[in-house]
Amino acid sequence: LMLFSSRCACLSSSSCSFFSSLSSLSFSFASSSFSLQPLLSAVYPTYRRAFSLSHQSTPMNTWSYEQAVDRLNSFQTNAAVLAEQRKRGVMQANRSFNAVKEVMSTLNISQKDLSGLRVIHIAGSKGKGSTSAFTESILRAKGFKTGLFTSPHIIEARERIRINGTPISRDKFAAHLQQYTETLEESGEHIPTYFATTFLLALKVFLSEGVDVAILEVGLGGMFDATNIVEEPVVCGITHIGLEHTAILGKTYKAIALQKAGIMKKNCPTFVIAHQKDEVLEAFEESSTTLQPLALYAVPQLTDVPVLGMAGAHQLENAALAVQLARAWEHHHAHNSYSTPAINSLTQTQHIIAETEPLSQGEWDEVAAPLQSCRWPGRSEVLQRENITWYFDGAHTYDSCKAAAEWLGGVIADPMNEKGGQCTSHRILVFNCTGGRNPQSLLRPLLERIHFHEALFCPNIADVLQQRADQMNYNTSMDACLELRDKCFSAYNCILEERDPDHSPTTKKSKSSSSDGSGKKETNSVCSSSSITSTLNKNDAEVERGEEVDNEGSGHTVTVSSQKMPCIKAVVDYVHTISSKSSGTRVEVVVTGSMHLVGGVLAVMGEPVK
Repeated sequence: LMLFSSRCACLSSSSCSFFSSLSSLSFSFASSSFSLQPLLSAVYPTYRRAFSLSHQSTPMNTWSYEQAVDRLNSFQTNAAVLAEQRKRGVMQANRSFNAVKEVMSTLNISQKDLSGLRVIHIAGSKGKGSTSAFTESILRAKGFKTGLFTSPHIIEARERIRINGTPISRDKFAAHLQQYTETLEESGEHIPTYFATTFLLALKVFLSEGVDVAILEVGLGGMFDATNIVEEPVVCGITHIGLEHTAILGKTYKAIALQKAGIMKKNCPTFVIAHQKDEVLEAFEESSTTLQPLALYAVPQLTDVPVLGMAGAHQLENAALAVQLARAWEHHHAHNSYSTPAINSLTQTQHIIAETEPLSQGEWDEVAAPLQSCRWPGRSEVLQRENITWYFDGAHTYDSCKAAAEWLGGVIADPMNEKGGQCTSHRILVFNCTGGRNPQSLLRPLLERIHFHEALFCPNIADVLQQRADQMNYNTSMDACLELRDKCFSAYNCILEERDPDHSPTTKKSKSSSSDGSGKKETNSVCSSSSITSTLNKNDAEVERGEEVDNEGSGHTVTVSSQKMPCIKAVVDYVHTISSKSSGTRVEVVVTGSMHLVGGVLAVMGEPVK
């Protein structure tokens, strides 16, 4: 065996079939059967990796799901390193992209394997997750086995990887991550970041499951995103472009659009949402001349259709794009060629992008059922829990917050309390946003459309006493989390003062005032990183309460208050306390500004993975 292992050291990973055949041999001794596979695995680690990677099945594992997620969290980039990387912007993104390409060969994933996944690749600033979900739903309804990779997750990390619309099991997630980690550690390869790891994990799962189609949502940007290692997708799509991640992608719409357009590939068509700023469409055209996609089409939103599975007018654009992506993919799957969509000659502008015709009634009938049944957690989602109605939307850009406000204005009865008289509901805003975003720009469209009686601001920390592994985030420090919460709190009150100059809030403390243990009361913040635990134990919050004011001249006076909360659990507990004291009054809670916040609230509420 020792001689055999030394000879094996000269063999490449291309000898997997030989090893697989050899390992299948068994012999009998003393009435017992023995297999060579465990012995080969013991003397030759490279064989063990090659053998397991060549099999289309779930690998064996000893890790629990919790252990797997803890290990996955160790691949997160800590706050200090991330700050340095942001300074390098696109250069750093390029380095990360190249690192992923290097790891692929160690994992025995080739471009031929990726071509076999028949990928649909989707980028954009907002709506790319919804578009991915719509696309998956359409193709699954037609009988295809689908793989879907999206980010971020809402409650559990395994939600990022779905087979036929369902998140993979905890055991399967743990098994694949254990094999992935051990393979890279044995090879001495550097393990990529959290996002890149979940993406590579998704590829392994999709190959193992033998999916017909893999729908991949870009994580950040496009050109240097880990998902862009796929060199031959079947079709690409780009959703609405907005200002986001400007430190990395650029500070203008055109710069960001150029990064998103980096997913365009030669010999495959790209479909983009038609309703975009001129500079965005110009960037798409510029990219098409250099990257030379087979064709570039602009897709108008659906019109005259019933309600979709995901609410909001903006979803009409996402659904329309999904229909075109699914149709292009299906035609290529059947004929190994692309059909040319009907072009609307009446709507051409100065741009060279061809705009597709709206769907005919017959074409709509083909996709109506999957579009109407499609649900996507945390996007335009309404949950009724006892006398509390929760409204969730992970909007985190100006455009998406504007769209969320439009949706809320349509589903909340009397959103601005214009009817006056006795108020029939107590409306609470729960808000936070992640670093680099301007909270005033996100809050303004919400406050222009919806009247809130209270606003609660908390960091994206589920529970400072017992944090769930799936909700851990090492990308930012505790101090930065609290600083951002305070910034959101101040932005909210600034907007209220602009709208009502008489609103001059003064800071008050709740009955159990904050203390750091020295007997000294805090005046500027509800808690610091050193006192956050004691703050939660004392159920402390800092409150700014304004005078009773006449709302929009209705004659109905309300008191608007805003509170800083130490964590998401404190917010949920507070809402339940308000609910228990609100006999006969409905409590309406809007959670928005951050997908991580939405996920944290759902997790603390004990909602199941969907």
